[in-house]
Amino acid sequence: MEGYLLYRAAELTVQSGYDWFRITDHTTETDRHTYVEHFPRYEPYYGSLYLNWRPHWRYYRSGVWSTWHPYGRDPFWSFDTDVRTVERFEAEADILMRRGPMPANAARAFDARKVMADLGPSIKWPEEK
Repeated sequence: MEGYLLYRAAELTVQSGYDWFRITDHTTETDRHTYVEHFPRYEPYYGSLYLNWRPHWRYYRSGVWSTWHPYGRDPFWSFDTDVRTVERFEAEADILMRRGPMPANAARAFDARKVMADLGPSIKWPEEK
């Protein structure tokens, strides 16, 4: 995110007709949420009179009676769970744009064209729909 912020500052500097910029202040915030969604393979709704009813079968295989129900330990019939984390970032910076040669001792100062050349190949642009 910081790289995108730096690239955008350089891009704005060049678009505005300046040569270099200095970052005077910046903030970056992250908002992270984890979502857990359960997808039961068999979860019918039968109304309030049959809340706990679920199918249950017995079958005979290899000389043994076995039982199956959707809440068993068989992973084929168990619950699927989708866990995903969504991160959102927000960044902002105050920049001071200048023309001409950049002072050698300027703190947090960047040559806009050099930043664009260095970071440009690593920038992934959103896909157009």
